[in-house]
Amino acid sequence: MSSMPIQPAPSQNLSDVQSALLELHEGLMSLKASLLELARSHEEEAAMHTARVQACALIDRIRRQA
Repeated sequence: MSSMPIQPAPSQNLSDVQSALLELHEGLMSLKASLLELARSHEEEAAMHTARVQACALIDRIRRQA
């Protein structure tokens, strides 16, 4: 008696693969949304930093002229 593993029907394999691909797709779309939000947040943070630097430079110029 050889103990051959029982193979699931091909349609079950296809269904499992489709389900796994759908789950992977959903996960990747969620990751993409998170990365886009992080990029927007980083751009806003960089813009705020630039504005602070420019404001400090302007204040310094005003102080020197006073």
